[in-house]
Amino acid sequence: ISQYATKANFRSGTKKELTDIPAYFEQYLLHVARDFIASGLKLEVHNTVAELFEIKASRIELSILIDNIISNASKAQASKLVITISKISPNTLRISFVDDGKGLSEELPDSDLMFEMGITTTSGSGLGLYHAKSIVNKIDGRISAIPLKPNGMEIQVELIR
Repeated sequence: ISQYATKANFRSGTKKELTDIPAYFEQYLLHVARDFIASGLKLEVHNTVAELFEIKASRIELSILIDNIISNASKAQASKLVITISKISPNTLRISFVDDGKGLSEELPDSDLMFEMGITTTSGSGLGLYHAKSIVNKIDGRISAIPLKPNGMEIQVELIR
């Protein structure tokens, strides 16, 4: 029975279904990611969106998106990650991940290169942020990286309903 239930839950998470993105991100970050992928980081979540903001998305892919961004912050030796979820227009949601890590490597002349397959300046494979971008693209969103001074990085995900 447990194997069947696990398979059923996995299948339900892989299909695209209407999901309240701000609530999902906040709950996943605070109740799953904080204890696992972000266990070495001080994690802060600020959700200023009070009403539903639903889009069709695979919840497993949303979790992978979050995990890959957190993993990237950890690999950049961040100690803190602040996530802000806000509506920037009636139909646009912005999720901002700001870390205090090493920031953009001098090896990369352009922060957009971080999202290309195989590009890495850490011990990673160069697939995490590439995969994050492909997940965001599947739901017609945008992802960008903004280097911060003197150190750190902001990854912005914008989703449109």
